[in-house]
Amino acid sequence: MRKQVLFILSLFLAINLHAENKFVIEGRVANVPDGLIVELLRNEDNVGMLVASDTLRNGKFRFEEETSGNGTDWMFLTARTENYYSMILYLWVRPGSSIRISADNLLVYTWNVESDVPEQQTRSKILASSRDLWNEYQILDGDYDSLRSRIKSGKYSGEEKKRQKARLDSMKQAKSMLQDRISAVELEAMAKLDVDQAWMLNYVNTAYMVNISKNKDNLEKAKALYAYIPDVWRDSFSGREAKNVLFPQHVVEVGEEAADADLYDIDGKLWHLSDFRGRYVLIDFWSRGCGPCKMAIPEIKEAADKYKDRLVAVSISVDNEKVWKEHSATEGITWMNLSDKNLNTGIAAKYGVRGIPSFVLLSPDGKVVKKWSGYSKGVIEKYISEHIATADVPSGK
Repeated sequence: MRKQVLFILSLFLAINLHAENKFVIEGRVANVPDGLIVELLRNEDNVGMLVASDTLRNGKFRFEEETSGNGTDWMFLTARTENYYSMILYLWVRPGSSIRISADNLLVYTWNVESDVPEQQTRSKILASSRDLWNEYQILDGDYDSLRSRIKSGKYSGEEKKRQKARLDSMKQAKSMLQDRISAVELEAMAKLDVDQAWMLNYVNTAYMVNISKNKDNLEKAKALYAYIPDVWRDSFSGREAKNVLFPQHVVEVGEEAADADLYDIDGKLWHLSDFRGRYVLIDFWSRGCGPCKMAIPEIKEAADKYKDRLVAVSISVDNEKVWKEHSATEGITWMNLSDKNLNTGIAAKYGVRGIPSFVLLSPDGKVVKKWSGYSKGVIEKYISEHIATADVPSGK
């Protein structure tokens, strides 16, 4: 009788959750002190939007939230303390989902997930092939970040600093070797599974790994696996991203004609980079989740004002249209603020953008004269002033 009552209650809960688009995530983590902050984020075109956070108490955390109402949602889960930030645990939820997470460590990327959502099951099958390697990688990655921070803080000097830097280089090499091993086993596992969103996510991540490492065997396996992907997934954002990484289009380099595209402002007006011929053009590829991108804004504004008769600043967002429009108003961008609506698979790929912020400087005749990534104070002004002549330049449009 007791079992029958429990079954009815469970059935009622599942029906109620489904009706309200709700899902529940319950986690149990052993061997980790209470106080760990666990955050749940929803993926919106590769941008993590915070949904909720909880603090580990008595080894437990819990989320009861609503889906977006569009079927299966792709989520991220992260954990942090004052001195620790985890890798991401990928989750998929749908109305009525009841997900159980269990672990006995802080290696969040490989925490065990029990779920009946097909994408999560695909993820678990891939991870089963590489969990031990990923655990080793997470430990090594944490040690690497810790040592790098100590070196940057000035903790070491002289010969000891040289020794620690050599140790850091050795750890970096070990991480690369682990990534090669992970790629090899996961590509083999993926070849035996059907393609879904979780499969595509893993494929894109693996494509980046093999492209960076230049491991020929893994690179050829990844390229061969592309033929296995159905057209519907090849045409998805993930499919286009993977293709750009594994079969890159021509990347415009210094001295070449600038690549162009259909670019739209906040009001939907169509623009092209060629519209600004006659003046230098500073292209700034940015994202709302990028700290250095925000740090660069005052210097871009200063350059746009200082050289207004000879230079046009053009910020191009690699976020989705919704995120771009919502955050543009708060970021203080007063110059040309555009998007090609293709995230990092459109014009950003034509300029070889891999990290942000990325900058490109075009000459008045539409040639690439400088490319660089990252931001540090004074660099934008330095590169612009090096290329802009003191002679008058036609004002153009």
